[in-house]
Amino acid sequence: MERFSNEGYKEELKEAYRTLKEYMRYVDKVRAFAKDMSRGEAYEGNR
Repeated sequence: MERFSNEGYKEELKEAYRTLKEYMRYVDKVRAFAKDMSRGEAYEGNR
């Protein structure tokens, strides 16, 4: 599975919808953590 970042993608949309922007940042963090650990561990470590 190809990994990508949401940073820089649809900035205008994310600014209009703060919750979406925060969620996309959260997803990027979980993906970054998941590179070095299981997804479950990445999720738990990001709380």
